[in-house]
Amino acid sequence: MTQKQNQLTKTVIVALLASVCCILWGSAIPVIKTGYRLMQVESSDIASQIVSAGIRFTLAGILVLIFASIREKKVMLPDRTLFKYAVPVCLAQTVVQYFFFYIGVAHTSGVKGGIISGLGNFIAILLSCLIFRNERMTVRKIIGYAPGYIS
Repeated sequence: MTQKQNQLTKTVIVALLASVCCILWGSAIPVIKTGYRLMQVESSDIASQIVSAGIRFTLAGILVLIFASIREKKVMLPDRTLFKYAVPVCLAQTVVQYFFFYIGVAHTSGVKGGIISGLGNFIAILLSCLIFRNERMTVRKIIGYAPGYIS
């Protein structure tokens, strides 16, 4: 187990995994828009948009359980105590947030949606420096922030 933990602390591995996450996160809007087109979901059909979101998140949850089971070499299922904490978070973040996200994606172009979605990360970086006392904007952070902001 120590060997796995050491691998995940290497800069190259962290950068590679972060890049994969960014690619997956950035592909959400084009994939959703493509799914709407393939399933012939109109921008006014809110019920179908929510069903689409439900399918996507159900598949994601199943994949998490499969990968966790493979990693732990036993069947991993959530226990009852987890639901006490997971249900409120799920309702607050996933259901409410993605309800508006999926409806918004249906009413905007893929390019505009991608720009708005990406802009959220930059706003979060700036706001974190204003809200949290231990978070400071340093030259190193500005150097990392600038290329993404400019592009």
